[in-house]
Amino acid sequence: MEAKKRLYIVSFGDSKKYRVEFEDVANVDPFHHTNPLEAVESDVKEYLENLFPGEALAYFETPKITEVYWKDRAEYELYPVLDATAIKAIEAELKVEVENRDDQNRLDCNAPYAEVNPEAK
Repeated sequence: MEAKKRLYIVSFGDSKKYRVEFEDVANVDPFHHTNPLEAVESDVKEYLENLFPGEALAYFETPKITEVYWKDRAEYELYPVLDATAIKAIEAELKVEVENRDDQNRLDCNAPYAEVNPEAK
């Protein structure tokens, strides 16, 4: 049995979408299954946790993955490849997204009547 080629479209948060192609050797050797996205997800998660410790960032650090039929791969040739350069771009984009979210939350808390006066009952 030969390895099956796979194509995925991947994004994090509201980042651009990237193309990931690989051969799934699990069809050939079920004990040798590699997921190329695990390392990317781990890198992004570690990066965000270092910048924003203790914050809930599941939306930003969890990849959105869509498998594309191999026969339809020509439609996705213009998508950039998910490589080391793309990961750095994703991390920079996610940093801005989290900062913008935090700024918006801070603005919302500064709005009139955002905090309840505990003395008035």
